[in-house]
Amino acid sequence: MDLNSAIKVLKEKGSLHAQDSTGNCFDLVELTAWNQKSEGVFLIHDLFQIRNFAGKFSEVALDIVAYSPDKVIFHTPANPYLENGPNFNGIVKFALIKEGFWNKLLYQFSRQLVFSPEKGGPSDFRSEVRFPLFAENVKELFLGAEGEVKIIKG
Repeated sequence: MDLNSAIKVLKEKGSLHAQDSTGNCFDLVELTAWNQKSEGVFLIHDLFQIRNFAGKFSEVALDIVAYSPDKVIFHTPANPYLENGPNFNGIVKFALIKEGFWNKLLYQFSRQLVFSPEKGGPSDFRSEVRFPLFAENVKELFLGAEGEVKIIKG
């Protein structure tokens, strides 16, 4: 299945069960279709998308996100108006995906997607490219509204 077919499935079903080149399975779920209780990570391809789900965000935090590699999951206070999506005790997780193939998928789909790792099963889509959040040494940082930064996993 090519990129356009994957996007078509996402638009029709609201989700895509995928497998990357290393065999890791995961779901990409459109925010409007999110109804899971499991953890999820908002995926963004552009810094301006942070406004959709995060609360106050400092310039320092924006710079950290902008210059980080693909292998970082950020935690930050949720937007108080966020009605749907993975929001755990007022904290949301997100990742800026810069890697070519996955960035292109997010950009072309143009709607908010949530990543959720899953256990096997038949996939709708198999990629020849590793998904960045399955790489070794994925780091996690907390970014506070006043510019505070805490290493959660690093």
